Amino acid sequence: MLMTMPVATNTDPVARREALRHAVSSLEKAVPRAREGEVITLGAATLDLRLGGGLARGGLHAVHGEAAGDGAAAIGFTTLLAARAARLGSVLWVQTVAAKREGAALYGPGLAEVGLDPRRLTLVRAARDLDALWAAEEALGCGALAAVVVDLHGPAEALDLTASRRLALAAARSGVTGLLLRTGSAAHPAATMSRFLVAPAPSRVGPVALALGGLGPPRFTVTLDRNRAGETGRFVLEWTRSDHAEDSDDPCFRITTGEIA
Repeated sequence: MLMTMPVATNTDPVARREALRHAVSSLEKAVPRAREGEVITLGAATLDLRLGGGLARGGLHAVHGEAAGDGAAAIGFTTLLAARAARLGSVLWVQTVAAKREGAALYGPGLAEVGLDPRRLTLVRAARDLDALWAAEEALGCGALAAVVVDLHGPAEALDLTASRRLALAAARSGVTGLLLRTGSAAHPAATMSRFLVAPAPSRVGPVALALGGLGPPRFTVTLDRNRAGETGRFVLEWTRSDHAEDSDDPCFRITTGEIA
């Protein structure tokens, strides 16, 4: 079951903070604090290598749609990044009302189908961008979490460079990984360690896909256009089961066509 908590705008800051802390305290025990250099592997060896081994824990990472109509792809890709983080512990997803209205509501059985246990995910719904940023900053300071997703739609003027730095500093202090999901807006400067521009890609059709009416594993064209750890690049990624027998029940990304020029 997916737990949802609203962030009320008409309550005082102390009451809101206590409500958020109560939600976080209901999650699993604290995740071991990330040590410098620890990462969340994505499974695609070449991309992981570019990132210095994977997504840096305790860092802020951004995901945007590559074009105006690619919001759904960005949401899907972020969900799968959250699934990789959830192997370490619980994830808090902070979503504005606008992001839910213009994007999609998170659906527990669908999350489970792609490998994200809904019992490890708590959804916080905020009326305004400012409330979402406040909740995300508070949550990023909590060691009981593996990751925090900040889901904003549109210009999000409250998310200026200063606000993103506050999120990045909170993540660095706690070791909690931040995923900044932006839909309905072009990419803007932010204090992130990496930034992914995501577009949909045709899925692979095989016997399983044909049995499901032609639906193959999710595929994305992903451009890593900001990367503090090294080079950038562009890839076609497929969400699938690991190629390693010991990790066969551990969904991950793999590169399907090599790097794209």
